[in-house]
Amino acid sequence: MRPVVDALRCLGLPEEFISKLIFDGLKEFGLGITEKVFLYGICALCGISRETWLHRVALYRSFGVSEGELRSAFKRQPTIQSFSDETIKKKLRFFLDELKLELSEVMGQPVLIGYSLEKNIIPRCAVLSLLMREGKIGPNVKLISALLGSAKMFSTKYVLRYAHDVPDVVKAYEGKITFDGFRDQDVLVPMKL
Repeated sequence: MRPVVDALRCLGLPEEFISKLIFDGLKEFGLGITEKVFLYGICALCGISRETWLHRVALYRSFGVSEGELRSAFKRQPTIQSFSDETIKKKLRFFLDELKLELSEVMGQPVLIGYSLEKNIIPRCAVLSLLMREGKIGPNVKLISALLGSAKMFSTKYVLRYAHDVPDVVKAYEGKITFDGFRDQDVLVPMKL
């Protein structure tokens, strides 16, 4: 943020206009100075140009995200604007097309967009899918809860618990077994944290 502020000062913009520019942008998204994620909001706002910002808003809107949903998601997870277009598209397509989540569910838990597909989401899905096929867990798994839980919680509940009976569960969690989607009978309960 300092280089941005310094550049604005060099251009002769008075201090009150600089702070107004930054704070008004965050205020527009409902993010006040007392919010816990305020600093992340400043970083997100200052990290990309206004043109890129508007482009990313349009990108989310192209998936059907309403202005209210985007505003609420940004307020909870400001970094959603910081990802590249390709990353945003890839993650949203995976959640919507592969996992069959509703857009409102994804935007209601915007931290999901921050998680790595390759290192976090896909290995967890591979574990859940394998355990379902082996009959160790039923289709009533709360998918979003499983994806959002800490690594320790997930490992304890789904990997270590079944590692003796289903050794491949460890390989799945390490990303060594690919996730090919959930079978039709493996219908998961999407929300309900």
